[in-house]
Amino acid sequence: MKNLFNKNLNDYLYFFTPPIIYQFLSKTLTKKHIKNNPETDKMKLSLDSFRKEKFNYFFDDSVIDDFCDFMEQNFINMPSLPTKNKDNQKYLNEIEEKGYTVISNLYEKSDINNWLNTLNPIIDKHVNLLNTYRQEGDKLLISDTVTHTENGLKIIHNIFDGVIRMWNIKELIPQISTMVESNAIITDVCSSYLGNKTTKPTSYLDVKSIEGSLDSSVQLHSDSSFKILKVFIPLEDVTLNNAPFMYFEGTHKFQDFRLFKDFLEFTQQNKKYYDMYSSYGHIGMFKLSEKYPELKIKPKTVTVKAGEIIIANTNGIHGASNLVKGRRIQLGLVYGTRGFDIGNIPFNVLSKSSNSIADK
Repeated sequence: MKNLFNKNLNDYLYFFTPPIIYQFLSKTLTKKHIKNNPETDKMKLSLDSFRKEKFNYFFDDSVIDDFCDFMEQNFINMPSLPTKNKDNQKYLNEIEEKGYTVISNLYEKSDINNWLNTLNPIIDKHVNLLNTYRQEGDKLLISDTVTHTENGLKIIHNIFDGVIRMWNIKELIPQISTMVESNAIITDVCSSYLGNKTTKPTSYLDVKSIEGSLDSSVQLHSDSSFKILKVFIPLEDVTLNNAPFMYFEGTHKFQDFRLFKDFLEFTQQNKKYYDMYSSYGHIGMFKLSEKYPELKIKPKTVTVKAGEIIIANTNGIHGASNLVKGRRIQLGLVYGTRGFDIGNIPFNVLSKSSNSIADK
């Protein structure tokens, strides 16, 4: 009966008093029923602190200046340089305009087949191993990876994603060092785009062969707030069925719509809780490209033949695609910009809730 009275009284106050008076009386009537407990005390403390400190609760104001300085240095004060080989300039121009380029017939089919003949036994072995791990139901609900060391390779099984990555491939195929990591065309284009300030690349092999697996990289994302190049070298044809690359042309350029997310990612805010601000939704990005043509954003699915390569600025918004059937086997390279890798950012002035780079 008492609860019914309180309910009716609240209804009466709501309908017959001005909103501001209702809020005051409602708080007064309900306050006596609220019991103190550690959870509510903690919440009250945080909200009071947030109310007092405003955005300084999350990070120091000075980080805004740091972010703007880094962005100006990377996008304004570090322009791309002409390629050394004039034949490569068209690829550089395409990256500047769209965010990625495809270079055809860079490798002979015979070379790729030789690499695959060497790799297939170890690929098949570890795909079977990964399938075994995934048959244990609990393994699909955790972030664990399994690392194997074999033939000089470091082989990482991403159990939830259903993806295998193999590092130190040149230990198994020495030609990778000269034909991939030191390829004259790749080096010329990447170095020129990043103003001859590139970090030394390291190759890896990416194996995606479990149909229906939920690869987390399918979520659209940006790899960095700053310029960064990835090179994808498929060893087998990549069609619409076997997880092609998806890229939103134009998002590699400075865009106001992503400024706040880039800033939050730069601050490392909440990284100790593994929070990411660099992710985007597919439908939202499609609508953005459709409703705002002035942004010149175009979603593209990039299919390639074995022997072709993709060079992409993965600062642009991109993602993998689902594996419908078959497998996708490709080599990868990463070219960063010296001074703009995450380890060089002064974290002591960034987020108040990010303990260290290890939290990322």
